[in-house]
Amino acid sequence: MDVPESWRLVAAGTGNIEQMWGWDCCGSDEPFTLVEADEGERHLFVSIAGLEELQGGLFQAASPSGSPGRALTVDGDPALLTTDLKGTDGRTVGCDLVVERSDDLAVRVQGRASEAELVALAEATVVPDDHRLAPDLDGQPVSGMTVVGGVDASGLLALRSTLEVGEDLVPGDDEARSMGWALPAGEFRGGTTASVVVVPAASIDLTALEARAVELGATVAQAEVDGRNALGIEGPQFASRNAATTLVTTTEWGAALVVTAQSGETGRSRLPSLGDLARIARTVRPVSDARWEAAVVEAGGGPGLQPNVGREEIVRGESDGLAWLLQTDGTGPNARGEGLGNDGVDDCLRLEGGERACAEIHGGHSDRAAQPVDAALRRGALPNGDQVVVIIETAESPTSVVRATGDGAARSAPLVAVPGHETKAAVLTLAADAELRCDGEGPATPGNTVVRLEELDDGGSTVGCLTW
Repeated sequence: MDVPESWRLVAAGTGNIEQMWGWDCCGSDEPFTLVEADEGERHLFVSIAGLEELQGGLFQAASPSGSPGRALTVDGDPALLTTDLKGTDGRTVGCDLVVERSDDLAVRVQGRASEAELVALAEATVVPDDHRLAPDLDGQPVSGMTVVGGVDASGLLALRSTLEVGEDLVPGDDEARSMGWALPAGEFRGGTTASVVVVPAASIDLTALEARAVELGATVAQAEVDGRNALGIEGPQFASRNAATTLVTTTEWGAALVVTAQSGETGRSRLPSLGDLARIARTVRPVSDARWEAAVVEAGGGPGLQPNVGREEIVRGESDGLAWLLQTDGTGPNARGEGLGNDGVDDCLRLEGGERACAEIHGGHSDRAAQPVDAALRRGALPNGDQVVVIIETAESPTSVVRATGDGAARSAPLVAVPGHETKAAVLTLAADAELRCDGEGPATPGNTVVRLEELDDGGSTVGCLTW
């Protein structure tokens, strides 16, 4: 495909974004099916949602506008009906019926309809075995209603086009083949990205998507790309960021094609237009395996284990033959003043093979009791189960080397300057059962091994001990 030379390729490959399914923080990416009533005058949406991780269960799933209404049963299953569902602009846009079909799944029917119509649609809904698929309906549950089509999770994640520079994110799920670019800040809104995502044709029905976009308050426009139907969507309703322009059409070989530009900023500075996105869509063509692999390698920073595009290497090493690399986090020069502040260190190690080992615990301090705090720890896990500990200190701290002792072998690592920041960092790998302890902290948890993480100065003298 053809994109402007000033756009920097930052992602390419198979999509790696997971469908949200009953996440307590964020709910679900709900595959949906459009049902039309009154010859298209009314649109109803039937979807499925996850429940298992929701602390509030059915009540939480049934609270799109904050307060679900009346409890009832559908086919003997518990359900909640909200009759004053509010849109993004505060208007009442219809009703919302949510029926708990299992511990892990609910059926949602939403739109302007009577209670009897909502219940009939819920009763007729056929729940797919795979919760990434849009639900089907058995027969014609309500006279005059027609099942049109739907959008499944692959389609929803293609529309979201999650992309962050330097994060090893590839838009879409594992059904998607995607490319993403960082756009020049001088020409577009700061932090603008663009992506092209191809998913199976059945993932997106344009009529269903248009109806849902209108219902959610987006601005839509029907279009064509080389004679193929297309839909333009302006607004963040399906995107991962605050402002977005999206064009949805099909490829010349019949797959669904989503071209998106989005930014976290709002304001007057522009995004690429629908016309810009259509020009890119016209150039999407199949490529050879060799060209595709070359794009994947380029987006990953180059051959072998390299920093992401726009990042800089801090230090690299290996653990039991697994190579890892610690890189900067892509932020600008440090303006921290006192203490660690913005330390400039990525939260994850890049691993060979494209994986990442990310910090699960943040904290730590030195028993030197420096004020302001000039040392911190991050802990994660490698695929082999070993702990990985990233040590970060200010450039002014007296520590030059960190040394771990006590788990059967001493190991050490130098603190390396973080490019562009007044900090330095080191990486140590420890056994899975290692537990950091300094003098006077008491015994380790039963079954764990005590490890002392010492700070050494330029002369090799111990100047402190690091602990959580």
